[in-house]
Amino acid sequence: MKGAPRSKEFDDIYFSQDDGLAETAFVFLKGNDLPEAWEGKDHFTIAETGFGTGLNFLATWDLFEKTALKAQRLDFISFEQYPLSVEEIREVLAPWGERFEGKIDRFLDLYPLRIPGVHSVCLSENVFLTLLFDDINESLPTLSGYSVDTWFLDGFTPAKNPQMWTETVFHNMARLSHDQTRFATFTASGEVKRGLQKAGFDVEKTAGFGRKRERLVGHLNKGRKREIRNTNRSVAIIGGGLAGTACAYWFKKQGLSPVIFEQSPSFAAEASGNERGMVNPRLSKLRNSDADFYMQGFAMAVREMKQLSHTHDIDFHPCGALHLMHNADMEIRYPATVQNWGWHEDHARIVSAAEASEIAGIPLERAALYLPDAASVNPRKLCEAYAFGVETHFNTKLNELMREGDRYFIEGRLFDAVILANGSGVKAFKQAKELPLYTVRGQMSMAQATPETYKLKTILNYRGYLSPAFDGLHALGSTFDRETLHTQCLGTDDQEIFSYMEATIPSLKGVLMPHESRASLRVSSKYRFPMFAEIAPNLYVSTAHGSHGLVSTLQCARLIFYHMYIKNP
Repeated sequence: MKGAPRSKEFDDIYFSQDDGLAETAFVFLKGNDLPEAWEGKDHFTIAETGFGTGLNFLATWDLFEKTALKAQRLDFISFEQYPLSVEEIREVLAPWGERFEGKIDRFLDLYPLRIPGVHSVCLSENVFLTLLFDDINESLPTLSGYSVDTWFLDGFTPAKNPQMWTETVFHNMARLSHDQTRFATFTASGEVKRGLQKAGFDVEKTAGFGRKRERLVGHLNKGRKREIRNTNRSVAIIGGGLAGTACAYWFKKQGLSPVIFEQSPSFAAEASGNERGMVNPRLSKLRNSDADFYMQGFAMAVREMKQLSHTHDIDFHPCGALHLMHNADMEIRYPATVQNWGWHEDHARIVSAAEASEIAGIPLERAALYLPDAASVNPRKLCEAYAFGVETHFNTKLNELMREGDRYFIEGRLFDAVILANGSGVKAFKQAKELPLYTVRGQMSMAQATPETYKLKTILNYRGYLSPAFDGLHALGSTFDRETLHTQCLGTDDQEIFSYMEATIPSLKGVLMPHESRASLRVSSKYRFPMFAEIAPNLYVSTAHGSHGLVSTLQCARLIFYHMYIKNP
């Protein structure tokens, strides 16, 4: 290797110039007594300060695969404020491509979008990577529920990156550790040693790697007992739409065997049954917890749908989206969104009307926020793909749960946990009848493509949306009506949908005409935010996803699993 890669932000190398992989093996694996430390443990958690190129993770994954039992699970959690691109990582790791036998390609195929927040990635049946793209001093204090067995302290040298070696970091390391937790680091800094000791760690200087004379290793000298996580629980999911099948998909990836109960004879019988859906985050001017939810949900949805499209026909098209500045408020909001959300410019940027026209392939008169990772998908097919391989019982209408202690009887079977994910139908269950839910009627339209509109290459968002042509049809939508409770298609709704489109995109005035329509009742809450919570012992809901269910349902599934199995082991 011609030298080690260097960080532009910190002017420091990511790993040893002599041999990065050998350094990882010596400092972090051997330094933390791996693989011996995970022997006999069903579950093992490693946390790392500074993900960098991912070399430490790949070496750990490789070692775990070769030495652990199939029943064992590895959770690897890592923090990175300045994530590298896929191309940068691929170039840096290229010398070890043959050594890792396809793992680099698998990892990079699943590498998250470079946007702030928590990104959960399933690499194999028993190896799970959680990346936190943020300042560790802000994100580490928010991490809870995990019981960390081993710490890899691998930020850049304390002299060049002091914010990675703070009292906040050391204190929260101790908070998340137990009485068997170990750590290892390449540095022998006296300041780091004293900080770890103050936080409650026993620290020892030992021989360093290569040109480094010494390094630090140690363990927590006091703490709670190591927790045993029970993931051998049976889970019933009520509902076969996006909310229910997303839960089934994520729980199955975690090694569980969920069971779906659906009252209709097929998946996606109601609001989830559209032929086309747009995968976009809900945009807001400020970055707050709601924005983080949708940002992370968007990244997760795009990644998982991309993976599913390799094996299932879900009509996934990563065509990008232009959010047109269709009024004065958007001219202020969208630039503020880009500034406040902190997305890498690869994933979000403001473009002029001329550049937007070039991206779209048709004339546009407005500047836009461009999200190149946005996509369209078939929600009905997606539900079927989410539920692939999951035990499902159709034509099963339930409105009551029989309890035995904290467990529930359904169709003569006893389940440890239940997730109500059947839209407004959750209120049929007495435990959920007080939830502040309401329905919103939405109608979408399809239009026959013309020679001119076939040129459209990306989704256009304004007060509505227009998709590129697929199978000769454009999708346009959609209306929002809290008063109407039926699902009959209305000509007045089609007129509204097309008038919004023509007002924002004058070049398409009179070009597209309604071909067919579909109306359904979405579920929302008075908080205008999805509801996902434990409403009774071992009883959860996932509902009120509104018009962003393609993004929010998978994120809610992840958060319910986290609450059920990690935060409350």
